Amino acid sequence: MVLLLLWLAPGCASPAPQPAPEPRLVFEVEVDCERARDQVWLLADTEDDEVMRVAMGAVHRRLDAMGLGPEVEREPGTRRVRVSLPRLTALDQERLQSVLRSFGVCELFFIADEATARARGIDLAAERERLRDWRAAHPGQPLELFNYIQPSAGGPARGLAWYTAVFALGGDADVGWPVLLPERPADHIGASSFARVWVAEDDSGKPALGYELSPDRAADLERVTAGRVGQRMAVMMLFRLVAAPQVRARMRQRGLLEGQFTREEAASCARAIQQVRSPLTVVSVR
Repeated sequence: MVLLLLWLAPGCASPAPQPAPEPRLVFEVEVDCERARDQVWLLADTEDDEVMRVAMGAVHRRLDAMGLGPEVEREPGTRRVRVSLPRLTALDQERLQSVLRSFGVCELFFIADEATARARGIDLAAERERLRDWRAAHPGQPLELFNYIQPSAGGPARGLAWYTAVFALGGDADVGWPVLLPERPADHIGASSFARVWVAEDDSGKPALGYELSPDRAADLERVTAGRVGQRMAVMMLFRLVAAPQVRARMRQRGLLEGQFTREEAASCARAIQQVRSPLTVVSVR
């Protein structure tokens, strides 16, 4: 009886069962360090550990911009990374694999200005100052390395990244160009979204990229660009800004990507997009 009373005494009740943790979706990603060094200019001549660090930071920033709360961990002693996310729909899983396959190849973003940044809760003037401070403290370092610092540690705001342009766009080229990252998987258009790309000419006879999007991505491109008419698109190749054409109208399944291309650059871009040889390969999803 004494034992029974002690068991039932206040404060001695058994703890309430804890809810089971939410199931997570795990992408296992192989990082091809040799390909990264070959394709991504800022990784040339770097050690594997640095390539892995940058790759993990890039993946985290891209998926964090989509509000997915990613957990990115390296598998010890390997070149593999585990990317843990909340459970997603089958379509969003497919879109995320497309994001990873396009890494380091070609991606279409948008240049941030004061209004578009403010709409995302970003103070662009303050972000420019933060980048200037970092560059002053890290002279000679590629500004793209700034992107892989967490906002809490002094890096860019969530959803924003800075890139070097390979052409004269005007403005403060010493600071870099602010780019808004996609807010959800369906907003991302990259190399793996294209069915075909070729060298073409714009209305003035200058080199451009002709493209045909995969049928299942055409509606996404139309939707994304319909809300960006009048803004500059950021055409990213190998983690550099290679063109910034103005969006004159919503983009359809077939069309032109115009920019400051030479014919050789346009041909190189077309080959890279067609080959889709990303340094990242998804080896399993569970």
